Amino acid sequence: MDGVKCFKHTCVGESHLATGKPCQDFSLAESKKEFAVAIVSDGHGGSRYFRSDVGSKIAVRCAKKAIEKFVKDTDIRDLFSNSPLQTFGIESNVKNTEDQHYRALSWLTYSIIAQWHKEIQKHALETPFSEWELSHIDKQYIEEFKVKLDDEAATFEKTYGCTMMAYVQTETFWFAFQIGDGKMVFFNRDEHGIEVSQPIPWDERCFLNKTTSICDSDASKEFRYCCCGDEKFPEVVFLGSDGIDDTYGDGDRLTDFYIRLYKEVVSTSLNKAKKVLESDLPQISKIGSKDDMSIASVYNGNPQRQIQNALLMSQWQLAKLHKESEELDVKRRSLRQKIDRLKDSGEQSESQRIELKYAENDLIRVEEALEKNERNVHTIKTFDRELNKRK
Repeated sequence: MDGVKCFKHTCVGESHLATGKPCQDFSLAESKKEFAVAIVSDGHGGSRYFRSDVGSKIAVRCAKKAIEKFVKDTDIRDLFSNSPLQTFGIESNVKNTEDQHYRALSWLTYSIIAQWHKEIQKHALETPFSEWELSHIDKQYIEEFKVKLDDEAATFEKTYGCTMMAYVQTETFWFAFQIGDGKMVFFNRDEHGIEVSQPIPWDERCFLNKTTSICDSDASKEFRYCCCGDEKFPEVVFLGSDGIDDTYGDGDRLTDFYIRLYKEVVSTSLNKAKKVLESDLPQISKIGSKDDMSIASVYNGNPQRQIQNALLMSQWQLAKLHKESEELDVKRRSLRQKIDRLKDSGEQSESQRIELKYAENDLIRVEEALEKNERNVHTIKTFDRELNKRK
């Protein structure tokens, strides 16, 4: 699609490298004539889901095929045209059954699930156990799988279970859907600058190591959606598997991570940014979640627009750093007063000496954090000066 670019990258998690387990994430990003799409699927860990690496690949393939058919439908294009932003979460899905947008998106995800079941069934029946599966998977699950192979009515969804999220942009509308964990982060522009949001409603059942899944018996009711047809498109959308947000959280640190990635794309090139991902993501996994990590993105490809976006993102970063430094400075003054008070109190008790030591250590950490913020501010302002030269 003209004016829209995209990229994706998946890396094997540190914990998988240690055991030889295959990467269970899979990602896709493409810009075609009719639409641009980014999809991320995360296969479940654990022995029960021992072919979830295959399940995630099949899920992405099925989603891409269904999406392509969906966006080419004239009635669908007419349905979404001129519609405002709408979101559909789990808790309101019963109320949404009469909404035409919800029904259309539900039909799309239902068709993806149906095709996924058909594809994994075929794979299960045609694919013998690998040496790795036989040597690493609990015998209980291998035996259960063997029994199912002789049962014509058996299904294999648990073995191939995975989550999935997708963002799709056409010339006149965009939509997104998700089942399970991971985060989708949108960057939009308004009169105040860059606005960061996660418009797909969250599912509270996705907590710690638990998640909803395409392999659930009621998966078709567990998808969440958002859509918009007012032709106001996000500047950039990032999809990240839970290996990313388990490392950075789902707030400002995650936003800052994606801003730094976007700035790498803008200031160097997409190819160089992808090389940075190739080298950095394995290290991030090693010190962070240790999980597989996937990122996929769709973004405005206009070079001047990208420069403007990057500068606005710098304003967002500087505002956050300024606020954080103000809070740290208040804490620093308080700690200094506390230290002076304890030192001036004369002969100290054991508890006062311990309290003084803790306060001094806290002061060191606060001052280090302030120095780090100053370095970050300097880096951002230097980046902005260089980028302004290209305007």
